[in-house]
Amino acid sequence: MPTIVLSGNPRDGRRLSGHFVRGQGWLRKDATAEEIRVAIDRALVPAARRWSVLVVMALLVLVVIVIVIARYLLQV
Repeated sequence: MPTIVLSGNPRDGRRLSGHFVRGQGWLRKDATAEEIRVAIDRALVPAARRWSVLVVMALLVLVVIVIVIARYLLQV
């Protein structure tokens, strides 16, 4: 089960989350409801899915760069 550590400071939070097999990071003890919701959503998303989203975004940026370069070269 994914685990999120509630801690008073980042150093202790990172240290303590490393003690859990599926530690998914840490949150402040006084985190807002929105911060807790985002952390839970992030912990429940498989790592493979997060990676694939990053790959898709990188490919889109690369395509835009290629299109811009191609348009520039065709105008010259």
